[in-house]
Amino acid sequence: MIYIPGFIRVTKDRRIAYYPSGEKGVGVRKFERGGKTDAEVEARVRVIIKEVELGASLKIDADATWAAVFVAWEAEHAGVIKEGTYRKRLSAVNAHLLPSIGAEKIVQTDITTLGRVVDHVVASGTKIDNFMSVFQSLMVITSWARTKKWVAAECFGGPVEVKMLYKNGCMRTRTQSATNEDDESSISIADVPQWEDVVRLSNEIGDITGGRGSSLLIGQKYAAAVRVTAGTGLRLCELLAVTARRVDLKNGFITVDRQLDRYKPWVPRTAMPTAPTKNGITRKARIWSSIKPDLELLLEGLEPDDPIVGPYNGISWWADAWGNLLKEAGERCNWTWSGHYLRHHYGSFSTAPVEQGGKGMSYPAVQKSMGHKTLQTTIETYIHDVSRDDEGWID
Repeated sequence: MIYIPGFIRVTKDRRIAYYPSGEKGVGVRKFERGGKTDAEVEARVRVIIKEVELGASLKIDADATWAAVFVAWEAEHAGVIKEGTYRKRLSAVNAHLLPSIGAEKIVQTDITTLGRVVDHVVASGTKIDNFMSVFQSLMVITSWARTKKWVAAECFGGPVEVKMLYKNGCMRTRTQSATNEDDESSISIADVPQWEDVVRLSNEIGDITGGRGSSLLIGQKYAAAVRVTAGTGLRLCELLAVTARRVDLKNGFITVDRQLDRYKPWVPRTAMPTAPTKNGITRKARIWSSIKPDLELLLEGLEPDDPIVGPYNGISWWADAWGNLLKEAGERCNWTWSGHYLRHHYGSFSTAPVEQGGKGMSYPAVQKSMGHKTLQTTIETYIHDVSRDDEGWID
């Protein structure tokens, strides 16, 4: 049997008790089952000793996880670095880093930790640019943590190993980018959900929120919010920032001059955290008349500054919660698109000719309504071919 330091104790039934601080009697003692055999217990004791020794060389608790590092980085850099950079880093943390390695102990970090991040990003179906951004964000945060002696100098392995994983991730996401059938640079009516699909999704949202909020009216309102998204083309955070005074039912417009700041918690009974719109454009989004009853329901009983789609049950991270609701409802009703395709439904059917079931709006009108920075974006995104191969003459 190996030498067992004083801060570790192994019982006859192979249970291990130890102090993560590395000093007997200092801190909270932890208990765990060592294994079924003496060899397994010995192997586990070796790991514990290594973790505690590494933790002692670092200025961080031996049980600290990567989630703690990410939270500390966010707190220290909020309002200090450029807002765009801060948002990009937070997006990487929330979408990929926390889900893949947030629960992992710092002292257990090695090349497999980095591999889990790479696999998570690739599995999300993202493109190479986003993979590179996530990888860079992890390296930046790790470098910052290293200055505080929270992580080891080469915690992910040597430079050669790290570079190999980076190249592997680039290759895999580059391949996905080339073969991605959901490339949004060219979307036709056949690619977007039909109105029947939107209704199915809205009904599921209504069932979920009505049950959790113990209110039929809550369910009806959140179901209406889904249809309003499809009938206005608002982005998720734009919808959640709309207040009653911004809705003009008489003329059929919603003023979009801000969006919910998804990177800040919305504490109950406090002002909504907001951010500028994408591209910094203030616009009037045109409303399909078919969803007027849904907007009337959402506006019922509201004060001018009340949000038309506010959080329920004290939810503070409302943008994430709404996105998760859309995902959960989509899985229930076999919705095969992302929530963003509610916006594409609006863009595609607004620009489509009437004979295709669309609204027949001009591209410049849709560009202004949807807040695209350039007309080219609108034209290249929503493509409609209504010609017939057996017709040669052009009238």
